[in-house]
Amino acid sequence: MHKKEVNEDQQILSKPQEATLVDWIGYQAVVAKPLDRDKIYSLVFNISGVLPGSSWIYRFEEHHPEICASWPRNLDLKRAQNFNLTNVTYCISTSF
Repeated sequence: MHKKEVNEDQQILSKPQEATLVDWIGYQAVVAKPLDRDKIYSLVFNISGVLPGSSWIYRFEEHHPEICASWPRNLDLKRAQNFNLTNVTYCISTSF
């Protein structure tokens, strides 16, 4: 037996539940409402009735590399300076 098969009964989520969670996280990111780790923990608890351990999210992210955590940053000053009427007008006029 593979290690995965041995540990399968210890998993919090079933394979279909896990696939659904991954899809939901991806959907939320596409509609510009990304889930933070606390919300993911809450979803897992609501789905399974079991509160994941503190390292669960890191293992989950390892198994699903398509999911990545990121933190919002301030707008870079150079980007903000380039967003002006002259540049926007030029960009629009050359697009059409």
